[in-house]
Amino acid sequence: MSDVTLGVLPSGPVERDAIHVAVAPMIASEMLRPGQRIGVVGDGIAGPSGKITGIVDPYLTDVVPKGSAFWMCLLPGTVTGMRHHWIHPEFSGPAMPVATESVAYLMRQADDRGLKYEEFMGFVAEFVETGRHIIQGGRFEGEGIYEDEFWLHYENATGTKVKEDDRGSVFSCSC
Repeated sequence: MSDVTLGVLPSGPVERDAIHVAVAPMIASEMLRPGQRIGVVGDGIAGPSGKITGIVDPYLTDVVPKGSAFWMCLLPGTVTGMRHHWIHPEFSGPAMPVATESVAYLMRQADDRGLKYEEFMGFVAEFVETGRHIIQGGRFEGEGIYEDEFWLHYENATGTKVKEDDRGSVFSCSC
């Protein structure tokens, strides 16, 4: 058996071998290409980043659409503990930290309002914490969030329970 280190060219006599690659289920922050170098950009979300944590599943035959689940292969030598449930400094909590469908739903909600996911989730968290609607002139006119489906996805993705009486429209116009 040889010591295989991916990312480094083999030298000297080497043999065929098999290796373990740490993988994490992630959601694409934007369209990603197979083998693209990416980092963790949010809880359970990966995309282009200044801090590279891994690559998009290199065996895919097509791009990963924004908001879709995929496997991120972690860089060799970065996992700090392993027992088929590995430990890595960029990840905490369970292997799948957020519900894929819920995050994808919330990403679409953000896109529909012309917001980045993180900005959108910040607005919702502020509303949940303070009860004050987000008002930015006429920017959010007609952008109310009233449906139970939204709040179920928000709770599922964040783990934050929102009492029914505290649910309402996050956004309001200035009128």
